[in-house]
Amino acid sequence: TPGYLAGPLPAGAWMLQVETHGLVPGTSCTYTLDISSLDGAVVDSLPAAVETAPLPTRPPRGGPAWYRGDLHTHTLHSDGHVPVAGRVAAAEARNLDFFFLTDHNTVSGLVELDRMSSPRVLPARGMELTTFWGHALCLGGSEWVEWRAEPGTGEMAAIARAADAAGRLFIIAHPHAID
Repeated sequence: TPGYLAGPLPAGAWMLQVETHGLVPGTSCTYTLDISSLDGAVVDSLPAAVETAPLPTRPPRGGPAWYRGDLHTHTLHSDGHVPVAGRVAAAEARNLDFFFLTDHNTVSGLVELDRMSSPRVLPARGMELTTFWGHALCLGGSEWVEWRAEPGTGEMAAIARAADAAGRLFIIAHPHAID
């Protein structure tokens, strides 16, 4: 699947999380899960961030100005329906100056984004932390962020503080969404 980074899995305990938010109460959902490995290879650790090259840049329009952009976009790396190149083309078609790629709980699309260039739109990195209790954006980085924060534990506040300390912008993705 495009939403995951290729490579060996580290040894240790793993968690499988099945999202069932779309099930209608009173219905059943039956599934079978088979887990296998083609070669059994494991490594001790994975990198904490996607290795990325500098994003292509284009000069601003001559200093301070109003810039049109999108802080929250998805590709087929999460629940979007377009590849990364299609997201760049869509931003160009909308005459945006910039956009952030913020796929749900993955940074795999950022590898592709770094191979893109556009003379008309500035692509930027981010990730949407999609929890079962709300969504937030961490903008300005390529690091994967642990998104499984429990309410009332202070974990999400700690994630926001860490983002700020790293020079990232942490914002709520859907502040007026209903449950």
